[in-house]
Amino acid sequence: MPLKRGTVVILVFDTDTDNSLLLQRNINFLERSSVIKNVICIPQVGNLEDELIRSCNIRKIKELLSSKSDREFKKDVCNCSGLYASLKNHEFDIRKFWSSQPTGNFMTISNDSEKIKQASSK
Repeated sequence: MPLKRGTVVILVFDTDTDNSLLLQRNINFLERSSVIKNVICIPQVGNLEDELIRSCNIRKIKELLSSKSDREFKKDVCNCSGLYASLKNHEFDIRKFWSSQPTGNFMTISNDSEKIKQASSK
């Protein structure tokens, strides 16, 4: 895909695998590209439900959308049309979301989420 000069690439990725080699190769490839201004890496440490629990005033993920069970949450979030209102109602804090530094094979990849959180709050 052709990219315009000055493109900023944002990579959001899971860390629940033992192999970070392909991701690291892709980051290196993107960083060497003459048209890419910056590569911002945002690791998801744990799963999305863990990230949302950490970022909201809830103890279990089912509380966010009033799901019948934690298991039903995934279906409910896919069908949800008022996610923003639910996040706001449960005191969602963007500073806590995708804020953990990865460990293991991903520990060499920094969490740059603050770069986009600052930009979006201006």
